[in-house]
Amino acid sequence: MFDTKQPLLSICIPTYNRAKMLNDLFQSIVTQIQFDVELVIVNDGSFDETMTTINNWINNQRIKIKYYYQEHSGRGLALRKALLNADGEYSIIMDDDDYFTDGAFGLINESIQKLRS
Repeated sequence: MFDTKQPLLSICIPTYNRAKMLNDLFQSIVTQIQFDVELVIVNDGSFDETMTTINNWINNQRIKIKYYYQEHSGRGLALRKALLNADGEYSIIMDDDDYFTDGAFGLINESIQKLRS
């Protein structure tokens, strides 16, 4: 199970019918995370494989995931819901068609450490 302490970073992701692209984002996160991260994903009424994909990630327990489903209301409301449910000390917004490049989490961690000092 996951630690109950506050994560350092919440990655807030609104999504709508982009299971394949969302999987690319997920892989770019789990292959390089270096610190306590949570994903806050709001499914904005997708009718593709988004729900199944995310439930598989939750069952695999590779990373803490908060998952919410809502009727299709638009990106703005989905993003707002993700941000309101984020517990991280810091938050970052990623869209479902984004991904982190190699080394991104090292740079994020360096930036957070500079902010803390």
